[in-house]
Amino acid sequence: MRTFLTTSRLRASLLLLMALMVPAAYSQGNPVAVVNAASFQAKWPVAPGGLASAFGTFTGATQGAATQVPLPTAINGVELRVNNVVAPLLFVSATQINFQVPGATPITVTSLTQNVAVEVRVGGTVVASGNVAVAPASPAIFVADLADPLLPGAILDETDQFRAVKRGDVIQIFGNGPGTELSSPVMDGTAAGASPLVTTTKVPKVFIFQQEAIVEFSGLSPEFVGLWQINARVPSQNFISGKVPVQILYDGLVSNTVTITVED
Repeated sequence: MRTFLTTSRLRASLLLLMALMVPAAYSQGNPVAVVNAASFQAKWPVAPGGLASAFGTFTGATQGAATQVPLPTAINGVELRVNNVVAPLLFVSATQINFQVPGATPITVTSLTQNVAVEVRVGGTVVASGNVAVAPASPAIFVADLADPLLPGAILDETDQFRAVKRGDVIQIFGNGPGTELSSPVMDGTAAGASPLVTTTKVPKVFIFQQEAIVEFSGLSPEFVGLWQINARVPSQNFISGKVPVQILYDGLVSNTVTITVED
């Protein structure tokens, strides 16, 4: 099994932060609206251990970001609690908070309800609250450039470059939301580490232009909190060319669709 977990980790981290820090309007009718940090799909569950974004009006919060791992549970006096458990934070502002869903968060999606409480505190005072649905997994792929209508995925080639690939190449897909069914547990707010690599206990299906790709690796990035990496080989069919769609199927759920460029 080949893995490509080298400089791609730093590049993926930058792509991830770019994808997270965008405005969104998911707050209508709910003081706090929580979405998967990769797909931003409204009314879609998040997964324990995954990355999420909360949108709302967080009075008194000032912008700040985590500068090291383990991630802090407070930035500039801002806390976010899920089911009354403080969540590790990546970024906070007056309208958006990016965080890791605590691994022990209960699963609720089977009842089709949104009954896990989310609460934002600034200086110890509750300034907003809401609810979120939680599923065992919530597969999603990060987008490298949200301004591009083709939504290019955070997908690198074998040499850790963000560029076009060829049929038969192995690509590195950076996503979110495999849940906590992993080869070994990972503490909240920490990176998985590389000795050994932490892999998913289930193998995702990757579809490139609706053709199933061979998955060579599926696990957590050793150095970035909650980042899911999947290495897959681009199918060799000749019609896979140009800007083509990429999706993940995992635990019965289909991810958002991103694109990758395949050259002849």
